[in-house]
Amino acid sequence: MTTRKQRSRAQWLELIEQQKQSGLKASEFCRQKELNPQYFSKRKRQLGLHSEPARQPNSFIKVQTPNKISAPSEQSRISLKKKRGQKEKGSSRLYNNTM
Repeated sequence: MTTRKQRSRAQWLELIEQQKQSGLKASEFCRQKELNPQYFSKRKRQLGLHSEPARQPNSFIKVQTPNKISAPSEQSRISLKKKRGQKEKGSSRLYNNTM
């Protein structure tokens, strides 16, 4: 069983910088340094240095549609733009505006 080493904020910042400079994925860097990759990632987030955007809960957004529709069978395309760095979910679909 390995003992857990306590590190200061400065030591964690140094480790995170070493990982960036190494060009290694965090998992490989942690393996080489005998660090727990989940804890390494947690410390990066706590220090505000995590490269992935923080996950945000799903929420509804208001979508405005045209006031007048020329024919009940007319379809409109709705496109959603993702924020930089977010993964795309689902696919583009056509929605009928007859509601």
